[in-house]
Amino acid sequence: PIASCPCNGMELDFHIHRSETDLFSQLLFSSLKKGEHVTLDGPRGHFLLNTQSQRRQIFIAWEYGFASIRSLIEQHISLEKEPPISLYWLSQPPPYLNNLARSWGAVLNHFDYQWIARHATPIESQVSKLVHQLRQELLVEQCDFYISAPAELLILLSEQLLALGVAEHQLRGAPLIDVSSDSISSES
Repeated sequence: PIASCPCNGMELDFHIHRSETDLFSQLLFSSLKKGEHVTLDGPRGHFLLNTQSQRRQIFIAWEYGFASIRSLIEQHISLEKEPPISLYWLSQPPPYLNNLARSWGAVLNHFDYQWIARHATPIESQVSKLVHQLRQELLVEQCDFYISAPAELLILLSEQLLALGVAEHQLRGAPLIDVSSDSISSES
């Protein structure tokens, strides 16, 4: 995923998840040398910020799903948008860019960051707990949701948010493509 703001196409930031099952990841971390050329084809996808929305923006990242979420948050910041934003980051301790997320909360007036530690519990339990927390803290039907997570989590979370009254057009999701089998298991 591209983690940099779309406002700066000259400098791209990528977050590459290290995975034993992904050939590109293996090449990158084991044999690619400094100065070697890599050809990329993209960007692709439809995980875009709704720049016209005046609703509160809720960003939910699962582990390395933070990369695409970071891109959207930085775009929101660069556009100096008025609606408040919240970031919920579910990850093993500690999140790899926890200080960046915390600094946004310290500097921006309408930014709330919550790191939610993942535990060895079934994914359904973690989703239910997050949805309960969202219901307690927000009027969810008045928010836009951007979710970057494994497909299973994305589907479960979207279904529960729709059941709470969130309109389909207020949900945007980016399923994580390179998810090793242990990324969402209860052992990780």
